[in-house]
Amino acid sequence: MKNLADILLTTLIAVFVGTLVSLVMVLLLSTADSAILAAILIPFNIFLPTLLGVSIYHSLKTSKLKLQQYGVFQQGFRLSIVFGAGLLLWAVLEVLIGSGIQAGMLSKMKRTFVSQFLGFVPVAIAIAFAIPIIDKKLNTNKTAAKRDVADRL
Repeated sequence: MKNLADILLTTLIAVFVGTLVSLVMVLLLSTADSAILAAILIPFNIFLPTLLGVSIYHSLKTSKLKLQQYGVFQQGFRLSIVFGAGLLLWAVLEVLIGSGIQAGMLSKMKRTFVSQFLGFVPVAIAIAFAIPIIDKKLNTNKTAAKRDVADRL
């Protein structure tokens, strides 16, 4: 149960970070009206993929791969590769499910990725680096709280 709470809290904070990155991008590239719409829609669009990413991170952290032995930057880099591959796979599956295997499929996959998924790449990278940082901070706070309780006893 404790692990589930960690996953949900990390997900919520990472979604907040991803939303902030998205809003900065929208404000730089569009109008304030678009930013208001983005502030409402983006957290819902990135919640489930972020939850999946945090779950993958926690499972890799405790698996035989021992992700926690790497530094926060290396963890973020490895997660960003996984997230990038996930976005690419999502675009490929969307084309395959939508139109099946046909001539010109690679160019259609590229167009789909550029038009629908490229905007999520900076958000995915920000979330990929935020997840290990958030997890480390949460675990540091728990360790400090446990020491405080032990010192008081």
